[in-house]
Amino acid sequence: GIYRKRQAKHISLSSYPFGKYGFPVFEALNEAYPGLKVLNRSPPIYLVHDFLTPAQCDALIKTAEPGLVRSQTSSTANIKNNVTRSRTSSGMWLQNGPQVARIALKLRPLFLRQMQPESPQVTRYHEGEFYVPHMDAGDHMRPDQASVDVDNRKATVLTYLNDVPRGGHTTFPLLKVSVPPTRGAALIFFPSFADGYIDKRALHEAQPAIDEKWVMQLWLH
Repeated sequence: GIYRKRQAKHISLSSYPFGKYGFPVFEALNEAYPGLKVLNRSPPIYLVHDFLTPAQCDALIKTAEPGLVRSQTSSTANIKNNVTRSRTSSGMWLQNGPQVARIALKLRPLFLRQMQPESPQVTRYHEGEFYVPHMDAGDHMRPDQASVDVDNRKATVLTYLNDVPRGGHTTFPLLKVSVPPTRGAALIFFPSFADGYIDKRALHEAQPAIDEKWVMQLWLH
């Protein structure tokens, strides 16, 4: 089907830029954060167990469920009534309030500088739904602008809101890393370097769910 055809379109690792520094520099993360585990060193990928409590996870699902709409991507977000065949889930952007404030408090000691988060997005995957390999950051940098900082997504915090016994792994095909969803755990990776230059190694996908899957995405600048 569509998933299998698109899955084969991987980005080559034969060459990619490191931005203006000439070597990989990412946003600094507090590796002493409680429950943090290193999954990959280059590029860095982390998993924080119990980032959210079961009660917080359940509350986020309850808040988001009535407002779910078919997920879009950056290429379809400004096209009325348009959806994409590459991302088949449903989602909702959370509004500012006590839940979002508590999430911000959780984030504050995770990074070594105060980062600017986008609004959190809660997403549900029914059986068979997926998101093909994609990047979270835009490729804004050009060779003639390598010294210019860009306001790009520099970190992703993807929190699993329920246990998913079957399917729904988050995988990084270029790195051979696969993460099963565990309720309350936060997966952290870096779509771009600290100067905003995209890191193509952060290509990742949501594999088809068999059991229902809920996640919360946070993108930080």
